[in-house]
Amino acid sequence: MFVSYIQCTPTNSGVVRRCPLPHNLLMGMKQEGATSKRDSLPLRLVTAAAGIPILALAIWLGGIPLLLVTGAATLVAIWELRALLRRFGLMPWLLASLAVAGFLAAGLALREGDDGLAWLSYAILLTFASDTAAYAVGRLAGRHRLAPTISPGKTWEGAVGGIIGAAAVSAVFAWFVELDALPLVAAIPLGAGLSVLGQLGDLTESWLKRKADVKDSGNLLPGHGGILDRLDSLLPILPAVLVYVTIVTTME
Repeated sequence: MFVSYIQCTPTNSGVVRRCPLPHNLLMGMKQEGATSKRDSLPLRLVTAAAGIPILALAIWLGGIPLLLVTGAATLVAIWELRALLRRFGLMPWLLASLAVAGFLAAGLALREGDDGLAWLSYAILLTFASDTAAYAVGRLAGRHRLAPTISPGKTWEGAVGGIIGAAAVSAVFAWFVELDALPLVAAIPLGAGLSVLGQLGDLTESWLKRKADVKDSGNLLPGHGGILDRLDSLLPILPAVLVYVTIVTTME
C-alpha cells in the first residue's frame, strides 16, 4: 500500500525517524479539510443573511431595539473575553470588559445624537470598507507580513489597501451624505485614521487569541466565530467617531 511519511519523536540516538502515514488516512484528512473549506462560505452567508437584517433594523429604529441588541452583544463579548483572558487573571478581564462595554455604548450615544443614523452608519461602513479592502489587497498583492507572530495572514500591503479603501469610501460618503461635520477635505484623513484604529483593534484581538491558543473568540456565529471576531475592528472606531463628532460640532 502506498504510504506518506510524517516525522516522529527522536530515537535514543537523536535521529528523527520517519513514520508511515497510511494513504487512505492522508486522503481522508485532505478531503475533510477541503469539505470544511467548501462548507464555510455558505455557512457564513447564511449567518450574515440572518443577522444583517436584524442589525440593520435595530440601527434604523434606534432607541430600545438598538439598546437590546447592543446589550446582548456586550454580554456575549464579555463572556468571550473571560475565556481569552483567563490566563491573565480577574483584573485584566474586568478592565477589558469595561472597555468593550464603553466602546459599544459609544455607538448608542452616536446614534442618539444629531444625524445619529448617518454617523453610526458611517462608522460601520468605514469598518467594513477597511476590512474588505485590506483582505482583498492582502490576498492579491500581499508580500510583506505585518505582524507574523500575531497574525501571519496580515500584510503591509493589505494594511495600506485598507487605509486607502476606507479613505475612498469616507470621501464618497461625505459627497453623497451632507453632514456639516464631515466636509470632503476632512473625510479622507478621517477615513484613513479610522482604518488604522480598526486594524489595531483587529491585531489586538488576534494577539489575545494567540495568547489563549484559540482560532476564534467563540462559536456563536456559525462560519464567523464569535462576537469579538466581528466587532474587533469596529470597537475602537465607534468612540473615535463619537469624539470627532463631539469636537467638531462643539467648535461650530
